[in-house]
Amino acid sequence: NDGQLGVLDASISNFFYTKTLMPDDTTEHSLEMGYIYLKNLLPNQKYEDVLYPTELQRDAPLTAIPRYESFINLSPLTICITHALYYKIMHFCFPEKPEYEDLEKRPSSKKKSKAPKSNFYLQPPLNKDDIEMMKDRAQQNKLFVYIKIPEVPICVSYKGEKEKNRISDLTNFVLHVPNIEYHNVTWTWLDLFLAIKSQCKESLISQLIKEKLKLPQRVGSG
Repeated sequence: NDGQLGVLDASISNFFYTKTLMPDDTTEHSLEMGYIYLKNLLPNQKYEDVLYPTELQRDAPLTAIPRYESFINLSPLTICITHALYYKIMHFCFPEKPEYEDLEKRPSSKKKSKAPKSNFYLQPPLNKDDIEMMKDRAQQNKLFVYIKIPEVPICVSYKGEKEKNRISDLTNFVLHVPNIEYHNVTWTWLDLFLAIKSQCKESLISQLIKEKLKLPQRVGSG
């Protein structure tokens, strides 16, 4: 819409893909990437190198549709991203959901109904648009039987939206992502992404606080 010719340039090597039809008519997909590098094509951005392995990248298998049982093994990565690039990527991957910040808590949130607690209360009938939205949502849902991402260090650099906002900016911060596991959850791909992002964000805040509270060691004290 804004005339941009591209957002990212990707270089991938040793890419391997297999598709297997299972006896229960589900399909298993396996992806392996030996190396990946992403370059930022947006103008006037602080970071040009967006994603690349800090060390040699190992295979990262992803499996199963519509039942997903995955073990994602990552080697240490370096990620450099800006606020503008993040939203460009999100809009490309999930064009149907423009307001991503409002959806961050959706996978784990449980909204309470404000309807009166009356046995005689009747829900208003759903209109055609509501029914179509529910059908579309159901078609996007996946059953993630087992997802595991082992603990991995990631070197993170991030540039926020405003030039004067230094609170959210990071430069070469080593984030130790903890083990992430999910069992038998029914989500969309966006739900899964936001759940992983939420856990990483919690770990980042916790580690930043610990770094700020660290007192310098006194030489020769005692």
